[in-house]
Amino acid sequence: MPRAFNERERNLIKERIRKAAASLMIRNGVRHTTIDAIVKSAMIPKGTFYLFYATKEELLFEVLENEHEKMEKSILEQISKVNPSTINPDSATELIYSFYKMVDEHPLLATISREDVTLISQRLPEERISKHLEEDRNMSAKLMRFLPLKDGVTVETVSSSLHAIYFTMLHLKETADDKSEELLKFIIRGIMIQILR
Repeated sequence: MPRAFNERERNLIKERIRKAAASLMIRNGVRHTTIDAIVKSAMIPKGTFYLFYATKEELLFEVLENEHEKMEKSILEQISKVNPSTINPDSATELIYSFYKMVDEHPLLATISREDVTLISQRLPEERISKHLEEDRNMSAKLMRFLPLKDGVTVETVSSSLHAIYFTMLHLKETADDKSEELLKFIIRGIMIQILR
């Protein structure tokens, strides 16, 4: 019978599991980060892992989501410092591009491919994905407060546009095209022209 952990122990163990998973994802990628490797790195029995996570994908998603949330806070902090009257399609393109560049330069987030996103999301409960998409819409709503949007531009439009840019970035990274930066900026600018006044 597994030992019962107090709240402090649970938090410490969970943090060790997350750190082990993040380190292994950076080193080995999503597909080659295994539960066996995670428990070995976190120095816990395999049974303890299952007290915290039902699947590897739930853990990896949580690790990625934590980094995603830190990135969102940084983005909101940066954009709140921008004078809204100076935002036009060109300046917004550079601003949005800089956010995606932050993701691309992040040691963990930069390792994620479209295949990884698909692999993780296919193995998550539907309600977990729905919750994440709702959180993304909430982030988009916060972002919208700082942008001079055209009338009728909805949270769904902004959120879907940001997702499209992200997946385009992943695709361009996988193709290793020397024009990737230029193409991504071109796509972002096209979206900004459509949504900004």
